[in-house]
Amino acid sequence: MTEEQNSTEVKANNLILFAALFVNVVLFIVMIYQGAQILILLGETLPNAMYMAATHGSIYATLGIVVCLLIGILNRVNEAIGTKAPLVKSIVGILLKIPVNFILVFVALWTGFIGYGKYDVGVTGSVGMGGDYIIDGVSVLATLFLVFFVRKI
Repeated sequence: MTEEQNSTEVKANNLILFAALFVNVVLFIVMIYQGAQILILLGETLPNAMYMAATHGSIYATLGIVVCLLIGILNRVNEAIGTKAPLVKSIVGILLKIPVNFILVFVALWTGFIGYGKYDVGVTGSVGMGGDYIIDGVSVLATLFLVFFVRKI
């Protein structure tokens, strides 16, 4: 593969990666927002309710946001390192694939378990623990797409 083809492939992969990360972060923020709705009904302000939902009831969504941001940062750092030392870039990429994918699969499974629990007891609408189970299902699919179909680092 020529250097130009390789550069185009890396740019396309990075575009898909950051689009998938953006979709996942937006879904996790929606989950936190929907989880905060019950606190807003109890009289909390939106920022305080979002903070409380992100640090208590929807902590898995917060973990997902942190992991997505970490993947974006590590991708950029690895690209910067790769321009000076391609061997180091390859080694770092190999070493980071397993933990990053493991954490993403954990977040997807946890979200799926929470969503199934909400579905099983008949919860609908915007409620605590991250909102509607449909958002949980879509988030699981988006996270698994990020795990299996996008080269992250």
